[in-house]
Formats: sequence, structure tokens, C-alpha cells
Amino acid sequence: MKSRSSLALKEPRIQQFRALVHIARHGSFVNAGDAVGMARSSVWRQIRALERDTGSKLIEVNGRKVKVTPEGAMLAEIVAPMIEDFEKVVPEFARRKEEATRTLLIAAPPQILAHELPKALSYMRDRHTGLRMIITSVTSGTALDQLLNNEADVAVVGHMERLKDESAKLLAVPMTTFPMVALLPPKHPLNFKKKLTLQDLVTQPLLLPPQRSSSRPQIDAAFSRHGLLPQMHVALEANVFHVVLPYVTLGFGTAILGASRNYIEGELKNRSRDGEVGLRDVSHLFGDEKVFFLTRRTRVRQPHIEELCQLLCHQPK
Repeated sequence: MKSRSSLALKEPRIQQFRALVHIARHGSFVNAGDAVGMARSSVWRQIRALERDTGSKLIEVNGRKVKVTPEGAMLAEIVAPMIEDFEKVVPEFARRKEEATRTLLIAAPPQILAHELPKALSYMRDRHTGLRMIITSVTSGTALDQLLNNEADVAVVGHMERLKDESAKLLAVPMTTFPMVALLPPKHPLNFKKKLTLQDLVTQPLLLPPQRSSSRPQIDAAFSRHGLLPQMHVALEANVFHVVLPYVTLGFGTAILGASRNYIEGELKNRSRDGEVGLRDVSHLFGDEKVFFLTRRTRVRQPHIEELCQLLCHQPK
């Protein structure tokens, strides 16, 4: 024969827990009934049944006012998160079912879009024919803003101090790292120096990423640590290589940017071999730029977002 304790765990129903949670919130049978779609008498019956099943007094009634007992408050606190999740099930199911075309909004800087995402997004497009992807090219700072403002579902960005500030709202998964490179005009004397220093670079007009990019604070911090920030002369701010490269080749200055390894091994090394531009790794001066896959923290994670994260963050490097 089953013990009373094992029966007590099986007998309460979801409506009983819902009734208790909403009484704890609203303090009356009428308001609780409105919240769960029951008559006042039905709410009363649900609570009395729950008291029998748990062997505990859960509410106290004083005229029209109702309040939960300490045991009632304890039980309501335990089940409230589960009730919240349960009450989202039907609306979420309806939303997904009615959504004939799912939409995935992705925000990322140009270089990440060009060199890190195409293969994964092509795979997602072919695998999920009903998934409509909208891709926006912005700075890391703007991508983060769009994610926080529900204007993007995914942001792929370089590391920023703001990620720590928003860690309660965001899930950040490390994706890859970008080495920092210096691009110099052809035949520039620094192309032939064995090891570059910050003092070497600060004497040149600099072509740097904009302030809202993820790598610019990292670059400025390196110069600042050595007291060189006041000596910097920034001639151009841009974080798109196809914008920066013509100005480097024309001798406007030295560019410092975080670069995708795919881009370094392809176009940049080809241009360097052809004598169009000098290419130097300066990660020893500035460190690597860390890249993260960001989503909002939610109880219900979208399967296609999880799949994209797996493709980008857990592939062999």
C-alpha cells in the first residue's frame, strides 16, 4: 500500500497551485479567479483541496480579505516559477504554430559578417527553409544595443567592458579570437624592423577602428598604459578593411585592427606578398580581440539560435 507522503506528491493538480500563487499575489478570491479564469467558489475549492493534499493550512480568510499563511507563502514561492513557465506554454505554442515564417535577426560588425558567419548562415538557410534571416552590419556597440532593445536575436561582437555590466541579461559564449595586426604603407621603414613597439607606432598617423567598436578601447588602453595616448594622431576611423586599405597603400598612415584569421591567411597575406601593403602581427602589444556569440537570457531558448551557437562556437578551430 502506498504511503500518504507518496500520495500527497501526486494528488495536487496544476490548477490548485495556480490558485495558491495568484491568491498570494492578489490577496482575494475574486482577483485570483480573474487571473486564472475561475469563479470565486472554484478558487476556494482548489485551495481547500490543496490544503487536504498537503496536510497544511495555506490561507487565512478575514471577510473579503485573504492572505497566505507562512506555509502557504513557502509553497507559493516554490511553485511560482513553475506556474509562470506553465502559463507561457500555450501562448508560446500558439505563437510558434502561427508563425509560418520564423525570423532570426542577427547583428554583427562587417568583418565578422564577411569572414566568420557566411558558412554557418548558409547552412542554416539550407537546413531551415522556413527561417527568414535578417542580417545587420553595425559596430559591436550598436549590435549590443540592438540585442538589449529586442531589435536583434543574436549579436556577434568583440569583447567590451559592457558585457560584464549586462551579464545578468545576456548569455555570452566565446566564439573565436582575432589577432591584432598593423598594416603599413609599402616600403615603409617599419616593415623591415624586426619587432615593432608602441613607440614605433605612435610616431605614425594612425588609422584605427571607431570608438564604438570593440577593439578601439583595447588599442587606446595599450597606448594609455605607456603614457602614449596624448601623442596619438588618428587620421582615419574605420573598421572595414576595404575602406582602410586604400588609405594605407597611399601612405596616409598605419592601420591597427583586429583581423579574422580567415582574412589574414587569405587576402591580407596575398596583398603583402604582392607588395601592396606591409602586414605585421602586433598582438604582443595589444593582445587578441575576443569574439562572443550573444543572446538574451530567457527561460525558453529558440532551437535555431541554439543550433547556430553550436555551429559557430563549438567547431574545431
